[in-house]
This record gives sequence, structure tokens and C-alpha cells, in this order.
Amino acid sequence: MRENCQRSRTTGRRIGATWGHAAYNGIKVPAARLGTADATPRQRRQFYRRSEGGFLLLEVLVAVFLLAVSLFVLIEQLSVCVAEARSIQNYAVSDMLLANKSYEFRTERASDILDQDGKFDRDPYNYPDYSWTRKFEGTDTEGLWQQTITVYWHEHGKEVSDSIVEYRYLPDKTR
Repeated sequence: MRENCQRSRTTGRRIGATWGHAAYNGIKVPAARLGTADATPRQRRQFYRRSEGGFLLLEVLVAVFLLAVSLFVLIEQLSVCVAEARSIQNYAVSDMLLANKSYEFRTERASDILDQDGKFDRDPYNYPDYSWTRKFEGTDTEGLWQQTITVYWHEHGKEVSDSIVEYRYLPDKTR
């Protein structure tokens, strides 16, 4: 068998006749001989089966299953994140609209209607999906009024609201 071995010119090591781990009836066969006619078909099958290092079908199926489950969970969580981002955006718009309505009602006149409602569908707002109500109630202290402004919109098929409560001192206003 040594006659099949060659030596490297630079390192002097043997090349081409490394011993393979494929065995037939406990007899080790050099790896160089497994590709030749000297090796039995069973030895060749065993050598190539071990040396190619491929994946089993079961391993591939498990990897594909784990990938599919991971993608499903990621897509589901992405849709939840998008819905929450929309909700946060709706609350930000409602806060802006509440602040604007509160500013509008700061110059209260005695002749104004106490309870009011409306939509934000005209300029400068142009938010047709949002509406508002204003409740103006007297308190125990004379001249002190409680003003509640509420903004409504629909989210996930439900009506959602955000409110602000302010106390105003208007001594000339009567109920």
C-alpha cells in the first residue's frame, strides 16, 4: 500500500493515502482506494455517505417548520405593532384637537350655548372621523364652572374617547 502514497515536495508529508474511517468487516481501507475498483460497493457507499456531510430529510423538515413558525409569530407581532402605532397616532390627534377646542372656548361670552357638539370636518381641522362634545356645568362655588371637552373617534370597531376637564371662573354667566 505504501507504493500508492506520494510525498509533498515542499513539506515531505504523505498525501493521497490517508486512512479513511469506512470499514468493511473491521478492515480499514485507505481513502485513496475507496474511489478505485479495489473497494467493495458497500465500502464506497459507507465512505461517501459519511464524507458528503448532507442533511437528513428530518433535519430539513424541522428547520423549515421552525422557520415557518418564527415567520408567523413575527408577522403577527408586526400587525399588533402597526395597530398600536395607529392607536397612539389617534390619541396624539385627539390631544391636539382637545387643545385647540379648549383654546377656542377660553374667550367665553355670557351668551354662548352651555352644551355644544360638532365634528372636526371643516377647515382648519379637516378630521372627518373625529367629533367633539362640550359640557358646561355649574359648581357649588358661584361663578366657577366645570367645562368638559370630549373628542370621539372609532378604533377597531369601537368608539373611543379622550376628555379634558377645566374649571373656569365666569362671574357674569348664568345657567
